[in-house]
Amino acid sequence: MPNNKSGRAVREEDHKTETLGTLKIMVSAGTEVINKSHKRKFDEITEKLRVIEESAAKILKTNEDEKNNRKELKSEKRFMLKHVFKNVAAFKIGESYFSEIEVYSNIKWYAVLKLNDDRHLDLYIYCNPIAPIGNEFEVKVKAKYSMMGNGNIITKTLKHCFATSEGVSITNFLEWEKIRHYLDDHNLTVEVEVEILKMTGFGKKMSLLFNESQKEFSDLTLVMQNTKFYVLKMVSH
Repeated sequence: MPNNKSGRAVREEDHKTETLGTLKIMVSAGTEVINKSHKRKFDEITEKLRVIEESAAKILKTNEDEKNNRKELKSEKRFMLKHVFKNVAAFKIGESYFSEIEVYSNIKWYAVLKLNDDRHLDLYIYCNPIAPIGNEFEVKVKAKYSMMGNGNIITKTLKHCFATSEGVSITNFLEWEKIRHYLDDHNLTVEVEVEILKMTGFGKKMSLLFNESQKEFSDLTLVMQNTKFYVLKMVSH
């Protein structure tokens, strides 16, 4: 009997050991599966975050570029007029051909091509203020004129002061006989880079008096930051 009990005890102990080993293997396998699953999910999340970061960076860069472009146009007063003139070979002497009007700094700008009597192309730019104050204005500019196409380009630069709405041109810009070297499918690309150096006559001016001298004629007195403004009556005689 003692030997039987001892044998059973050994078998039970072996069974426990085997069961424990099996459990360890199962736990190890389960842990490995869980780790692989977690790693896969972690990798997926990491990839999604990377894509989101790249997209956000692109959006921020685009917004920043647009902001910088607006700031440059507003503060530096630099812009470019660009137009493709069609079927240039059919231009007639003395006729003017216009680009589209563009507005910068409260001024309408456009370019004009004209074939003159000497069979040269003249290139004009026009400056037409939308609402200048008073009868006089001045817009001083530096302009870089370019004609290009077919892999060729010709460029000339000048400074000018606009005091009227008339255009300023570089006459005899390009000989008509040479025009074919600058055409793409009979079309000519024109660019004018403009830098506004100075503008006068565009500031707001006070057209009425609101000081103490108008007190007796006023309907209403306004006080702003300890300063009195007298609004005048409309008086008929």
